[in-house]
Amino acid sequence: MKQCSKCKEFKEISQFCKRTVSKDGYGILCKECRILINTLNKDKRKKLWKQYYEKKKKIICAKRIIYKLKNNNKIKEIKHKSYLKNKEKIKQRNKDKKQNKPIELPRNRSLSISEYLNS
Repeated sequence: MKQCSKCKEFKEISQFCKRTVSKDGYGILCKECRILINTLNKDKRKKLWKQYYEKKKKIICAKRIIYKLKNNNKIKEIKHKSYLKNKEKIKQRNKDKKQNKPIELPRNRSLSISEYLNS
């Protein structure tokens, strides 16, 4: 049994999310209170994330590019497994796309990491 710091109720330990940095290995809020707080602060968190992303956009994108370059084979394996798992859905989606004939847009030329950071 553990007490939630928000609702002050004693609940089973299974009602708390895991948190490795705390002494007992579980968070201070029960799952119900955590969900409530997350839904109430959804817009605030979204706004803060947008601000953070705008400040660090080039760094975040550069890290993504570096990760993709280092883990190219791993990414290909994951995509291939996903394709095999969802083969019929993908074929149907592609068939639907062909029937609608979407407009082809020109692709942007790829930039190197140094070109991207300097732009």
